[in-house]
Parts: sequence; C-alpha cells; structure tokens
Amino acid sequence: MVRLTRLGKPAELTTAVQTQLTDEYKLNGTAVWKQKYIERNLLKMSFEKCCYCECKLNEESKYLEVEHFFPKNIYKDQVVEWLNLLPSCKRCNGNKSDLDPATTPIINPSVDNPQINIYLRGYRFYKITDKGNNSIEELDLNNRRRLVDKRYFIGCKIEEQLEVILEKAQEYHAAGTKLNRKKNKLINSITELMKEGHRDSQYSAVAATMILTNDNFKEIKKIIFTEGLWNNELEHSERELYYCSLPTSKNNNVYDV
Repeated sequence: MVRLTRLGKPAELTTAVQTQLTDEYKLNGTAVWKQKYIERNLLKMSFEKCCYCECKLNEESKYLEVEHFFPKNIYKDQVVEWLNLLPSCKRCNGNKSDLDPATTPIINPSVDNPQINIYLRGYRFYKITDKGNNSIEELDLNNRRRLVDKRYFIGCKIEEQLEVILEKAQEYHAAGTKLNRKKNKLINSITELMKEGHRDSQYSAVAATMILTNDNFKEIKKIIFTEGLWNNELEHSERELYYCSLPTSKNNNVYDV
C-alpha cells in the first residue's frame, strides 16, 4: 500500500450531476457510481492499481471496482462524493464490504500515510497503529496465496537481480579502462530495477522496501557514487523508492532504512 495523490473531481461530476445521481441511488439503488469518467480518474490516480493491495487492475482477470470508503449503504449522500471514492480490486472491495471506518478505522491511502501505520517484515504486513491493524485484518492483506507468495516472488527476483548488478558494478570499478558500454549497462540495469519500486509498478511498496534495505543495493550505490556516475535520474528514482517503501520494524523510520 502506498500513498495516493487525490486527483481533482472529474469535470463531468458537477454539483447538479452529483445530486441527480445521488437521488437516483436513493430511489432505486442503481449503481450510479459506474460512470466512465469516475473510473477513468480513479485508475489514473492509482496508476491502475488497487489502492489497498496494489495489484494491477488491468491484468489477470482483475478489474476496477469503485470502492466507497464510507459505505454507500450507510452514507447514501456520499455515493458519488468524489473524496469518498477509491479504486479497488474485487477481493479487497469484497473483504471491506460495509465496514464503517467511523467505527473501525482503516487506512485511506488518499488521506493517510501507510508508512506510519504498517511495516513490512518477512513479506507480511504488521501493525504500527490500530488503524494499520484493522486494515491488515479487515482487508486480508496477509493472504498467503494471493499476496504474501507474490511478495516473496518479487523479493527473490530483486535479490537475484541485485546480485547480478553488483557483479557488473564491481567489475567496472576494478577495470583499469572504463568502457562506455559497460558503464551504460551498469547504469541502465540499476535504473530499470529501481523502477520496480516506483508508485506506477505493481506491489511497489514491497519492491521499494526490498531494494532500499538490500545490502547489495547499498554497495552498488556506493560504487556508482565513487565512480561519479550517480546522476539526477538515479537521485529522483531513489526518492521515489523512499516515497513508496515501508518501515521494516515498528519503531524504525522508513527514511532510515
């Protein structure tokens, strides 16, 4: 789970349209939130990911469900209130169901910072706050087959890639003659890997955390710095990793990983 930047309300969702849709829902229970302009902006806001589990909503037969953070059955007036709508996968939306955050607080990724509510250890999420605990339990964010196994696969893949990149970095660092093609391969390799932890990538919170806390990544960065190759693109990419990453214990700050 990563922080989402809330986009502005779709231009089509005027006050008049919102009132009309709300009245229609109250009258006959029509799924008035299923508007292409609402779905379009929600998908854009989350980079086509579920706001809770970060699965991609355009693959593996997954699709967007418009999630009402405050459930529509209880808060009928907020059925198309833009600030109440989030992009979710079917599993997370079904798990949350009619849970009322007013009585059982959970993380709203467009409002709350997951980094102060949950931490990652052994590919599982753990609570920092009660809100984090409720989110993990109610949304089933440690489901082994659906999520934990995928996080493990991502972590193993990142470790393997970092081992290969470290060998390239060490070889380049030890070489008497610095060949451009080897320099480019090194920079391109680490650049592409770091993108796995950016907010537009699937399960970016896990990938970013695994990269930043990996000793091989730290050694690669040290070598690249020593060689004077750490550039603005890499600096920006690392900041993106910190944005998406999670703490690795209840007491450590994510920026200290």
